[in-house]
Amino acid sequence: MFLLAHWAIERLSREVATTSRVLAQFCAQASFPHAQRRDRGVVGEADRQHRLPIVLTDSVGVPRAWKGIPVDPSMVSEGSLDSLAAGLPIAPVIAARVDRIRHAALTFDHKNRPIPLIQRKPVPVDWPAPTTAARWLQPDTLGAVHYGEPHVLELLRWTPIVSLGGTVLLFALGLWGLAVIRQAEKRTIWVGMAKETAHQLGTPLSSLMGWSEMLRSHLPAEPDGEVRLSAAELAETVSEIERDLERLRSVASRFSSVGSEPNLHAGDPSDIVREVANYMGRRFPRGSGEVELRERYQPVPPVRHNSELLAWAIENLITNALSALDKQPSWIEVSVAPSPTAAGWRSP
Repeated sequence: MFLLAHWAIERLSREVATTSRVLAQFCAQASFPHAQRRDRGVVGEADRQHRLPIVLTDSVGVPRAWKGIPVDPSMVSEGSLDSLAAGLPIAPVIAARVDRIRHAALTFDHKNRPIPLIQRKPVPVDWPAPTTAARWLQPDTLGAVHYGEPHVLELLRWTPIVSLGGTVLLFALGLWGLAVIRQAEKRTIWVGMAKETAHQLGTPLSSLMGWSEMLRSHLPAEPDGEVRLSAAELAETVSEIERDLERLRSVASRFSSVGSEPNLHAGDPSDIVREVANYMGRRFPRGSGEVELRERYQPVPPVRHNSELLAWAIENLITNALSALDKQPSWIEVSVAPSPTAAGWRSP
């Protein structure tokens, strides 16, 4: 799109430049007789129709007519110009204005060669000349036409740059928007991680609080009294507390490995599922709101998995299922079985 616009503008610029030169040549051939009347003639028509900046100078370089120059022709009298052409001094203010016109003409000459104003006049018959045309016509340079470029041409040349700048700006805004979206996604991920951390830590912390209350209930009323607790019950309590502590360690290990590539190995996932189900089942509600955890295991082919992540997923499934129960007592079934579509399954 940018290249197409650049090509079109370059071609249009060449056409405008050609039109300007043709118009300047026309002024050179037709306008000098009206140079002393600067409000009329082809020069004025060029300004009204094409906005072409132009300066007509005489044979000694004194500007006689101009358009598109920031000097009002009415501010420079023709008498001052005649005095200047004759080498006579003029008012400094008028001289400064004429210098501005001359400077504009020199600026035009850097871009476009001035076009000489030539008037052909007849010569005497006895003038020695090799051709008939030269016998009757003799060129006489009256001045020059200095012309610039229309303002629209400058705007056209800036259009590709502006278009490119707009494209770069839009690209920068797109990158900025993408960065903002990524930051928002990161914040969302961190919020989700915080909620998941609280969710994961809730089960072992609640279990530890339960075991703490159970041990506290066996404390004697008197400070010096004896604690009566069977060895089997004490061993079970210590074992469950150790499991909850191991659970906390496992949760910390899971979150510490977030963002890293998991280490997969092939094996039977039944043992991991059975261990998670055993841990979660012992912490289900008891009494009137009892929830039964049913387990069913079948032989399955080796599956590539990560033990920590698989256990994490199974725990979340059981926890979500427990939260979704609308009536109690109820039951949750955990089963491990080969997929019907895995008849031709082969270990990778």
